[in-house]
Amino acid sequence: MAKFIAIHPVDPPVPFPSEGFEAVARKCKAGVDLDAYWVRSWLQLNDKGEVIKVYCEWDGKDAKSVRKSLDASIPELQVGFFVKRHWRILFGISSVF
Repeated sequence: MAKFIAIHPVDPPVPFPSEGFEAVARKCKAGVDLDAYWVRSWLQLNDKGEVIKVYCEWDGKDAKSVRKSLDASIPELQVGFFVKRHWRILFGISSVF
């Protein structure tokens, strides 16, 4: 399966921690299927400690499958940018290029 990153802008910024993020993660896990599934997420904070972006890693058959799973599981969360991730192994350590 290919790796994908969905970048979700959070506007207005939300204080961290927030119970809302745990609920979204549960929805992502519930909306998976054999063609696409959520792996993990990272949060980008501003200087006030508020969440401004959420980066979600997905494994999927193709971009269409991942987008379908995203739309089905968390339609309220806007996807600002969506990219396929390419991996290169350097000295046994994974790095994104």
